[in-house]
Amino acid sequence: MHINFMYDTNKILNLTKESYTTRGKMEMKHVKRKFWKTGKGVYITSFPVEWVEDFVKRFKEDIIILFDGDKFFILPILDERTIELEIDLDDYAGTKMKIVSAFLKGYDRVKMFFNRHVTQEEVNKLCEFVPGALGKRVGANEGEIFFTERVYEAPLGEILVDVRRVFQELSEDVLDAFRAFPDRNNIVEIKNRRLNEKEKRLDEILFYIRRVSSNPLVYEKIGVSIEEVTILSPLFSNIERLGDLHKEIVERLEKIANIVDRLLDLEDFSCFLDYYKLAYETIITSIDSVENPEKGLEIIRGKLSRWVSYRDGALIKAKERMKEYIFSQRDPEIIRHLTILEGKERAIPDIASNICEFAYNMRGLSKSVK
Repeated sequence: MHINFMYDTNKILNLTKESYTTRGKMEMKHVKRKFWKTGKGVYITSFPVEWVEDFVKRFKEDIIILFDGDKFFILPILDERTIELEIDLDDYAGTKMKIVSAFLKGYDRVKMFFNRHVTQEEVNKLCEFVPGALGKRVGANEGEIFFTERVYEAPLGEILVDVRRVFQELSEDVLDAFRAFPDRNNIVEIKNRRLNEKEKRLDEILFYIRRVSSNPLVYEKIGVSIEEVTILSPLFSNIERLGDLHKEIVERLEKIANIVDRLLDLEDFSCFLDYYKLAYETIITSIDSVENPEKGLEIIRGKLSRWVSYRDGALIKAKERMKEYIFSQRDPEIIRHLTILEGKERAIPDIASNICEFAYNMRGLSKSVK
């Protein structure tokens, strides 16, 4: 299965002549060319024949050219579905709902008619509702937004590779936050400068999957069957929750650091770090199990045995150490925060097991989405 998947427009506009890697696999080709000015004052250039022939086979001869001041990028113009919307610039929530809804319903372009004069800056601001969207002002009270999520095709396996990479980076941030504890300033720095960026990347991936899986007009147009959609929706809903948990864990560490002077036996607090390391293993295994369902069997069996069997009981022992540490505390607010932190961590292997179980039960279908 191939999902037409959006590539971050900022990354597109930052391309150079250097070879680069898209999703770690595709090396970009480049050639040196000049512009020639015709007698009619129009500039033209040439492209390698084999490039154009390959392009036309897969798309059409019509193209859209992006220009950001010093770089050009050429994209195919696919069959567009356009919706016209009346936009009240003073109604932020309503405007956001209209534009996001148009994206999820499979529209490729939004023609906007505003209740007052609009600037290009205001149009650009509206594009932020859908990451990577492009917008332009076409009149005093009119504008357009293009959803460019189909810059290239990515099979499910490649999307999972990207998701796996994001979780590896998220994990490093959480581990660093644990290591920084109880230094609140360091934890806040990790949350604001690193963790939020990773979570945003994960949300962007899930945003486009939601567009594919929520509307028949989209997944039929790009060749995704209803059976394959049944795999995508619950899979990425669980992955989204796993991403949220990472941020919530770091936020809870920050709250505990604020009152660390009330925490007893600071050294033994490392039991929460020990549990997280094991929980993270279940995330990676669950993502891998989508393409290899057998990989998730140990996690499924672990959950069925209340995690006693997983890693010879390592996860359940780590959980018991967290419980013992919570019971050793005296301050009610500390106990409350630790209990919440424990709950966030314990939710990770449970959600991971849901992914593994779903992948295993759907393994007949999952062969078609590689």
